[in-house]
Order: sequence, then structure tokens, then C-alpha cells
Amino acid sequence: MTDKRKTNAQLIAELTQLRTRVAELETAEAARQQTEAALRESNAELQTRNEELDAFARTVAHYLKNPLRVVMAYAELLVETYGTLPDKDVRQTFAAISRSGRRAANLINSLFLLASFRQQDVQAEPLDMAHIVDGVLLCLTDPIRDSGADIHLPDRASWPVALGYAPWIEEIWLNYLGNAITYGGPHPRIELGATRQPPGFIRFSVRGYGPGPHARTAGASLCALRAAGAGAGRGPRAGAVGCAPHRR
Repeated sequence: MTDKRKTNAQLIAELTQLRTRVAELETAEAARQQTEAALRESNAELQTRNEELDAFARTVAHYLKNPLRVVMAYAELLVETYGTLPDKDVRQTFAAISRSGRRAANLINSLFLLASFRQQDVQAEPLDMAHIVDGVLLCLTDPIRDSGADIHLPDRASWPVALGYAPWIEEIWLNYLGNAITYGGPHPRIELGATRQPPGFIRFSVRGYGPGPHARTAGASLCALRAAGAGAGRGPRAGAVGCAPHRR
């Protein structure tokens, strides 16, 4: 009887040890699965960041190329012709260099903000669109003059107030309006506009009517922004919707 009790006690102890071992193995397996999941998530995030870094580098190269090219061209012009240029032309050349330099600086600041949007939200604010468009037209002074573009704008007071991040919206205008000038042929007629759309958005547009083969498709639909008073926007899009060419 005593031996039988000992045997039962041994069986219970071994069963308890076995259950403990099974629990330890299950805990270890769960930990392994969590580690593998975390590793997969980390690898996916690393791949995403590498892709974003590559996209950021290409974006920097693309957007800085034009203002730096303008600075270099005008600087070379001054080096070659400074002694023979009239004072008016010299002042205009320096002004063009200054505009392109400011645009490059603004681009760098905006692109760095874009690169860090994972760490900080971009607050959408009411946009003075008339002021933004004025700055865009100033940056495009030379292309507008050289192409003979006839640009029609809404009355300053009629621009609706939208929400967004001004430097990014300025770059979108520059891209679309620049395309309309480039592909609109000689003396293109270009209209800038804004229409309200439900629910609480404003669609801005650039429409070309020049003789160029791509005049009408050079940027008919610019971007849809949330109207002021329709709810504040936060995050990388900063109130912008439908800005496909600039989402990256």
C-alpha cells in the first residue's frame, strides 16, 4: 500500500512537472512568435523608410534643380556681361537670383518638414491663396515673359479660404502652372480658379487654352483642400485631398 502511494505521488509529481514544462514551452513559443512578429514589423518599417528616403532624395533633386539652374544661369550672365549691361538689367538679374535663392531655401525647409512628418504633425492653417499665387507668379516671371502667357486670376477677394500648409501648396501651384506654361505652346491663355465642392472642400484648378498639344491637360485639376471652418487637418497631407502628384 505504501509503495502504491509512493507511485501515485511520483506520477502526480511527474505530471505536475510535465504541465509546468508544457506551460514553459508554450510561453517560449508565444515569446518567439512575438519576436518574429516584431522583427517582421521592423523589417517592413525599415523597407518603408528606405523607400521614403529614396523618394525624398529624388524629390529634393527634382525641386531644387530649377531654382539652382536659374541662379547659375543668371550668375554666369553677370560674369560675362556685367560691364555692358544697363543698370536696369543688372537689377532685374539680381532680383531673379534673389527670388530663386529664396525659393530654394523655402524648398529645403519644406522638404525637411516633409521628411520629419512621422515625428511631428503638420498643422493645416487658413491659406491666403491670393498671396500664395502672387509669389508663384513672381517665381515664374521669366517663363511667363518668355512664353507670352496670358494668365487670368480670380479677384483677390473672391479666393475662398482653404486649409493647408502654405509652402507645399505653393509648390503645387508652381508645378501645375509651370506645366501649363511649358506645354501650352506660344502665348498660352491660362485660367486659375477655385470652386467649392461638398462636403466642405474647395477644388483649385489651372486650365490652359493655348495652341500646345497638351495645353488642356497640363493641369486642369490642381488640388482639393478642406475649406476653412470644415474641420482642421493634421498630418502629412495637411488638409489636402486629391494632390496625387505631390503625395510622395
